[in-house]
Amino acid sequence: PRPKATSSLAIPRDTLILELSDTKENGFCLGFQDERLFVEFRGSGKQTRVEMESRFPVDMVWHHIAIALNNESEIWIYLDGRVQSIVVQHAENAKSIVIQGRRRMIGKFKAPIDVKNCSLFIGKRKEPENYFHIAIAEVRIWKTARTQDQIKELQFARLRGDDKDLLAYWRLDDSGQDNLVHDSSLYKKDGRRNSPIPEQWDPTLWSYPTPPASSL
Repeated sequence: PRPKATSSLAIPRDTLILELSDTKENGFCLGFQDERLFVEFRGSGKQTRVEMESRFPVDMVWHHIAIALNNESEIWIYLDGRVQSIVVQHAENAKSIVIQGRRRMIGKFKAPIDVKNCSLFIGKRKEPENYFHIAIAEVRIWKTARTQDQIKELQFARLRGDDKDLLAYWRLDDSGQDNLVHDSSLYKKDGRRNSPIPEQWDPTLWSYPTPPASSL
């Protein structure tokens, strides 16, 4: 996603990128709060919230965000293919690791998440709230946690739709006249757009980030 530019580039403060949840507070949400990216997992009465240690970049550049919850119950945040050091809300949900000689914090979430009755919202919650405007090009959901190499390989590429373990793939700049947001994966879980694409929308005005020299 890319924070939309105004006369001066504003910092995203309270913005929801997406939320998957049900009436029992199972699921997760991803967004900005107080200039930082956060992700929150909820399930079985437990909750873990983590946020990026550094402020999110505000520029005329597309950025790729990836959140992974792996089989070891570890929460990883990647920005443009690089692992991010994070701040964890409660110490018992934190884990310290060393990657290429640098110590980083990651989150832990061990409770199961029942998503059978969950609904997905992109750019808003169920309840009406006001948010800082951002542009979201696409949303991908995978069955398995992506590795750093997998994220780097496909972060700025269009997917075929039949990629292994791809559960959903919404290209938000490609909605039809029927105002549907089409799922380009094999599962065809189409959604509905609740607001039109702005007339001034022009994704070509934004560039892509320079590939990182480091693997971190």
